[in-house]
Amino acid sequence: MFHLEGNLPTRIKQDFGLPVFGIERGDILEDRIQYGRIPDSFSWNDPTDPVVCNIFSNMTCIRFAMMSPLRIVEFS
Repeated sequence: MFHLEGNLPTRIKQDFGLPVFGIERGDILEDRIQYGRIPDSFSWNDPTDPVVCNIFSNMTCIRFAMMSPLRIVEFS
């Protein structure tokens, strides 16, 4: 589960969950940990619902991908 606090500059849910697929399915990458995946369909019921989160190893950025329209929001 994720909980984002503060005045968020874009339309993104403050509370949401993402699946953890594990190291054998590619969640642990060389430079980041990834939760969730981009779905096969580019249509998504809730455009404020993140579908992917990347937490970078250098701990300077966390990135969320959202659908409908496809976009990335980064916090540093």
